[in-house]
Amino acid sequence: MCYQSEMSGPWSCKHMMKCFPNKLRCSSRTNIERNKRTAYTSMQSAEESGESDDIHERLSWRTRRTAPPSRTLMHFACAVFCALLRASVVAHNADVHPLLEKHGSTSSALRIRLLPPAIRYFNEVGAYILAKQLPRILIPNINHRLANDQGFISLSRVRVSRFKRASTHNISTSGPNKLTWVMRNLNIGMIGDLSGEVNIVVPLMLEGQVEVLAEGVDFRLESALERSPSGSARVVTISCRTSIKALFIDNHNGGLAGIALNLFKMAISEHIRPLIQTLICKKVTRFINEDLNEKLARTQTKSSLASATQQNSIGRHLGLPDAKHILTRFKGITLNASNPFGEQIATKVFIDYRLTEEPICYTNTIELANLGHISIGNEASDTPFGVPPLRWPKNMASDAMAEVLLSDYLPNALLYHAFKERLLKFVIDEETTSSLSGFLRTSCTSDSVCFADVLPQLAERFPNSKVQLVVVATRAPTVIFASRNGGVVSMNVNGLIFIYVFNENSVRRQAAVFGLDLVADTSLHIQNSTILGKVTLSRFHLSKTSGNIGVTDEEVSDLALLSSEMLQKFVNNVLQNGFPVPIPQVVHLTASDLRILDRCALLSTHFTLDHRRVSDIASLTIFNSTPFGHQ
Repeated sequence: MCYQSEMSGPWSCKHMMKCFPNKLRCSSRTNIERNKRTAYTSMQSAEESGESDDIHERLSWRTRRTAPPSRTLMHFACAVFCALLRASVVAHNADVHPLLEKHGSTSSALRIRLLPPAIRYFNEVGAYILAKQLPRILIPNINHRLANDQGFISLSRVRVSRFKRASTHNISTSGPNKLTWVMRNLNIGMIGDLSGEVNIVVPLMLEGQVEVLAEGVDFRLESALERSPSGSARVVTISCRTSIKALFIDNHNGGLAGIALNLFKMAISEHIRPLIQTLICKKVTRFINEDLNEKLARTQTKSSLASATQQNSIGRHLGLPDAKHILTRFKGITLNASNPFGEQIATKVFIDYRLTEEPICYTNTIELANLGHISIGNEASDTPFGVPPLRWPKNMASDAMAEVLLSDYLPNALLYHAFKERLLKFVIDEETTSSLSGFLRTSCTSDSVCFADVLPQLAERFPNSKVQLVVVATRAPTVIFASRNGGVVSMNVNGLIFIYVFNENSVRRQAAVFGLDLVADTSLHIQNSTILGKVTLSRFHLSKTSGNIGVTDEEVSDLALLSSEMLQKFVNNVLQNGFPVPIPQVVHLTASDLRILDRCALLSTHFTLDHRRVSDIASLTIFNSTPFGHQ
């Protein structure tokens, strides 16, 4: 007998014999059952290994020992017919939901918009970081040759000696993609070891220490935010200008040369001032071109969930949650905590973080768009449905700092590829769900409810046994965002539920297989950075497909009712406690609002940053980079 397995479709050879008696006739029941099992096993192995060319030869060799040639051929035809029909049923079940097939566009699945309140807040944070980090910056050595062969000046071990933050610090954006950074009236002093020789009146060797104080420093940087050929965002410098209102030079412990230097410091400062003005712009431009864009490219790439944080140096310092951290925080809602489903998703699923459109800038507003392409492995894998057009709602009166528009394409693509990789399999038993250990029994105590109360045949056929449920999807689950009833997330799941029993000797036997058709509507809302909600199972239909126990329609209905109530209660307990939004640890969401629209969800939020930690991150990732250095 070709038993229905967790990896097969809903039709077994036994069903084929019942449904097609004129096509599948055999004379010996014993040989039929034995040869079906042999053929099914061989076909399944051939399908999994790809070695289907020599299947006829292997089947003939294995069946010659149990049946005459004519029967062998008929048995082989039966097995092939079973396999082909099973494959057609599974292929039909794997079809995506009709709603997902309507869109073949390449629209972006994720859009992020930073609004004017966020830009103003970034100005405050940026001014704070500069005030913390600039006094600690290490200036490279300065070498300058005076005009007309009047000598050369060298400064080494240059560091900041005095600092007064700028009276004006402003970062702004404007169309189509322009970023402008302006600082005014910054005072900064630098001191370093002086060496060299000047020959203005008489030759003098320079020594001691020299301190340079720049007052009234104005800085203006204009740049463009673009999409690089690789798809990452990059900043391209358009212009940079620095002006210093006044420059003062003092020499300490410089001997005779120091006295001469102090006498001629006004003339020397005129040589030093353009050098420092050029040096500031050169240093900032080099940082943008060589370091910042390189880091941005590393943060926007195609990588697995498990390795995204390890490959992303900025994300690692920001505290972006890795796959292990996410799985730990979501452990409470996992039906099977020991199931490697989550780990396999994290390692096999790749998400493309690159931009699919050019960044857009408005007046103090930045908008980024990402396709959100999901694939299995680091190779291209097609998703058989497109992204619905993603548009911002009209007439939005929002004072939010940031808005995120998320298409339901993302969860559907993730579930589709997980289904294609056969990852959507869940085990429910006393080890994976300890709270149900008392229920998963074929024999009940006087004061408890167990499986035998719903299916008495289990107790009669398999007394004193433990029950294990294995749920396998037969079609990729579908998630649809809809605006009805104030906004719901509707999920449709089609699958098979395998009921196994373990006797006292831990021998596992398949007792029954049920088909599952489930529709769940979930309403969600957000409190700060925690998502909460309530689920309603609008449909939970079970149908017996095979098994060793006789089950009436009434018993199937009772089982469906009990299962739906237990599942709904379990999920609602989880949603009542909520689960966290996976965001960097330095970001704290406040005054958040989640709206479920047609085919997308809109998150509007205010946020705050941990200033101290952000400053430390800047110290490690920016001011400790090649163009900059710390003392």
